[in-house]
Formats: sequence, C-alpha cells, structure tokens
Amino acid sequence: MQVPLQIAWHDVHKQDAAEDDIRSQLATLEQQIDIIIGCRVTLELDHRHHKVKGNPLSVKAVFTVPQGEVAVHEIAAGPAPADLHLAIKGAFEAAKKQLRTKQDRLRGDVKHRD
Repeated sequence: MQVPLQIAWHDVHKQDAAEDDIRSQLATLEQQIDIIIGCRVTLELDHRHHKVKGNPLSVKAVFTVPQGEVAVHEIAAGPAPADLHLAIKGAFEAAKKQLRTKQDRLRGDVKHRD
C-alpha cells in the first residue's frame, strides 16, 4: 500500500485486539489483491440499529484503488469482542469480493456484455 492504514474510533474505546485483527485482515487481503493504494477503517457506535441489544458497533472500511474507492459496511451483532471480530472479518470478506472484481476489470480480465 502506498498510503498507511488509518483506523478511527468514534464514540468507542480503542481496542488493541480489534486493531491487530484489522491489520491482520488487511495483510492477508494485500497478498491476494495488489491494487490497494490505501485503507481507512472506522469503528463507531451504530445508533440506527436499535433492535440489537447493547450498543452495536459499525465497521466501515474504504479502500482506495486506481480509478476510485471500494467501500464496505458491517454491523456487529452485539458489543462483545467476538461480535466485533466477526464484523471486521465480514467487512474484509465483502471487500475482497469487490476488490477482486475491480482488479479483474482494471486488468481487462472480465468479459463485458455487448
């Protein structure tokens, strides 16, 4: 990556384990996808999902790539660290699919409809 990873915490106490998880997921993703220029991850309380018990956390990841950005968003099922881990993993899995499609298009590997 040309731009260092940025991790922001809004209305949430910083958790070193979550940051380590994000760095690990990004390192794995970078081995598979080589078009990533930068990555911003924001973890914050999600005030819009009141049906979830506790204070659900929102994980938003924005990847800068040539010709644009790829953004993903996941909601943790609850406030527990295990729920946050699953939300981080889910966000990076969703990003991998979108980034792989973007990478294939940039390389011309995708057949376009006529």
